[in-house]
Amino acid sequence: MAEVIRGLRPEWYVLQIVPTQERVAAAHLVGRRFGIFLPELEEHRLVRGRRRRVLLPMFPGYVFVFAWLGPRNYHRIKSCPGVWDFLCVEQRPAVISDAALNAIRAVENKQRPLVVSQEAIGTFKKARRGWRRRTRITEQHIYDSEIIAVHTWSALRDGLRQGVDSDKRTQLLLSALGVA
Repeated sequence: MAEVIRGLRPEWYVLQIVPTQERVAAAHLVGRRFGIFLPELEEHRLVRGRRRRVLLPMFPGYVFVFAWLGPRNYHRIKSCPGVWDFLCVEQRPAVISDAALNAIRAVENKQRPLVVSQEAIGTFKKARRGWRRRTRITEQHIYDSEIIAVHTWSALRDGLRQGVDSDKRTQLLLSALGVA
C-alpha cells in the first residue's frame, strides 16, 4: 500500500505505460492506494456497423500518479502490472505541475461536461389521500466556461484546445515537461 512519508512533498509524476495497458495500470495503482489521473477523450467510431462512443486516453502510453516518492513507493509503483517506468527528466522522475494538470482537466471537462441532477419542485397535486407534492429530476450541465478561474498562458492548454491528434498531444506533454 502507498505510504505517506514525512518530510517529502507529494507530487504528480508521469508514468510510461505498456501500450494499451493504461486502464490496467491505473486499476492496479488505485488498488495500491495511489492517486491517479488518466485523462480521456470521447470519440465516435463504427463498431460492428453501429456508431458507438469510445473513450480513449488523451495521452496514449502515459498515466499521472500522485505520490510521496520514497524508495518503497517508487518500487510499489514500478511493480504494478502495465507500468513500464517513470518518465525521467535529467535522470529524475518527471513532475507535472498542478497548473498543467488543471489545463488538461479543463480540456477533458469541456468535452464531457459535469452533469448534476437536481430535484425541481413541481406543482402540488390532489392525491386520493390529501395533497401530495410532485417532484421531477432534471439535469444541469456545467461547462468549462461557467467555472471561473484565472490561468496563465500555456502552450499545452492552447494545443489541447485545438483538437490535435494523440501524437501531437503527447509531444505537447513532453515539451511542457522539458523532455522533448
